[in-house]
Amino acid sequence: PWYDPDIIAYPVHDEVANACGYSGAWISHLLLQALGVGAYVAAFLTSLSVVVMLRQRPWASPIGRSFGWTLVGLA
Repeated sequence: PWYDPDIIAYPVHDEVANACGYSGAWISHLLLQALGVGAYVAAFLTSLSVVVMLRQRPWASPIGRSFGWTLVGLA
């Protein structure tokens, strides 16, 4: 009764406009519903961990660890 998707998104798009396609839109919707704003933090931390893994060097400096734990604490 409180939420009517036809009023918010009218007319409904036939084609998904997400860069990752239908599955990306579905996953992003689920993350936003489950985590709220924390979904953005989770996406950022995932991207950051991919960058660290691609560097092929451990990010073991105290500043890096403090930054990481601060982000985890904010999430």
